[in-house]
Amino acid sequence: MFARARAAARFPWLAVLLLCPARGQETAFMAAGDAGAALVRLVVARAAGGTPANAYLYVDADTPFRSFSIRDGENGAALLTRAGPLELGDPFAVLAIEKLLNSPSDLYLWLDGNSYGALRTVEAARFETELLPQNQTPPNFLTKASAPAGLAVYLLPGETGGRRASAVLFEAVARFPGPVAISGLHLHEGEAGVIGPAVLAASLNPSRVLISTTGLAGHREVKFSSDPAVTLRLEAMLANPGGYYLDLHTAAIPTGAMRGQLAPAAAAPPALLTVLPAGNDPALTTLAQGGLMSIYGRNLSNATVDGRSFPGGSAPLSLNGVAVAVGNYPAPVLWVSADLILAQTPFEVPPGVHPVKVTSGTGESRSFDVRVAAAAPVLFLDSAGALCLRNSDYSRITSDNPGRQGEVVFCYANGLGQTTPPLQTGVPAPGDPFASVTGVTLNVGGISVTPVYAIAVPGSVGTYQVAFRLPQVSGAVPLTLTVRGATSNRVPVHVR
Repeated sequence: MFARARAAARFPWLAVLLLCPARGQETAFMAAGDAGAALVRLVVARAAGGTPANAYLYVDADTPFRSFSIRDGENGAALLTRAGPLELGDPFAVLAIEKLLNSPSDLYLWLDGNSYGALRTVEAARFETELLPQNQTPPNFLTKASAPAGLAVYLLPGETGGRRASAVLFEAVARFPGPVAISGLHLHEGEAGVIGPAVLAASLNPSRVLISTTGLAGHREVKFSSDPAVTLRLEAMLANPGGYYLDLHTAAIPTGAMRGQLAPAAAAPPALLTVLPAGNDPALTTLAQGGLMSIYGRNLSNATVDGRSFPGGSAPLSLNGVAVAVGNYPAPVLWVSADLILAQTPFEVPPGVHPVKVTSGTGESRSFDVRVAAAAPVLFLDSAGALCLRNSDYSRITSDNPGRQGEVVFCYANGLGQTTPPLQTGVPAPGDPFASVTGVTLNVGGISVTPVYAIAVPGSVGTYQVAFRLPQVSGAVPLTLTVRGATSNRVPVHVR
């Protein structure tokens, strides 16, 4: 029997392709236990074929630490022991990157000899703004200064819903015309022109100032909290970032030297442009029961939030205040941004034409009609062709690394429909037993092929994996997949 479970967990390109090629470059994780809380961020840049070109690791904790390790299992081998740029020629670093992107809960974080527990993917949102003196209330036109700033929020779901911990990253680079002493960097609640209460503050204060003799000063800090009240305030901020601002204080202007709103004031309701099955093929328009859909539009969300950590054991029905409905059925939401939503078509939606609507804090969109079928397969693809990997070593099949005749490979797909045992809407697919898809055949270069297996990817919502043996063909041959009479898009797979 082929290594199905292991193969199913390894696919570092999938999350990116479900959204669009420019997204998903940073993935964040947290560990929280008796020893404390810590934040791990992995930033990966990819080459045209999807393989990592470079990677950078950040590690922050609620207390100072001298050493850390990311281990394969709580007491397993240390895969990473240094932050910063990762050496992609190091097999342990490559393994750590793959596990972080595919099965982070297999990895444990240790700081100064203490286990902080398993890493978990967090819900993350980032905002960027420019702090200016003229944004103050009242405006200050005399001070000539500015500060590009960023605020990132990371929420770690609890095991049964709620939030176990949160982390907020403050970043700012201030430019003043001369020497300056920065005495505070605060997140406030308040619309533009309104002085509001502080929600959270960096550790800078009048007794702990940041002094610059040149006027150029940078500050970066991560604040951790396990206080549910803090989490509630952060969630309120995510739902309405236009009603919050960053304020930078100096010793000379302690009431606030410059500020900037996290986002423009939200006013327009969401507007839908099109709804397509996820998979990077705009020619396909039919959605499948249980499949993933990409909703494109404007004003869909006032923040980018990743909900694929499945808090409470399933995908949320509302993310950052954004909800999706297909007909009368609420759809699980996995990702929201201003122009894109990733959601699952509920299994309960009957075949036929149904309206899709998006509701947010600014109102409800007009409906967009979609056709839903029991199965509507889509093979994932990018510039390198079909998203297929070798079963033997999990390397990506490309023109530079073609599959071999007679070799078993596996590809990723969307829209294969219901499985045995049956899946539930929003609930990640099981790994024991696998959720298998029946009635699947493939056509590889004109040759009909029976799959080795076709399953829903364990731990995922709406994605599938199909393994098969490459027939006696060569070159960039066309690959299609048929499920119970429904045929997928035609994508190239490279064989020698």
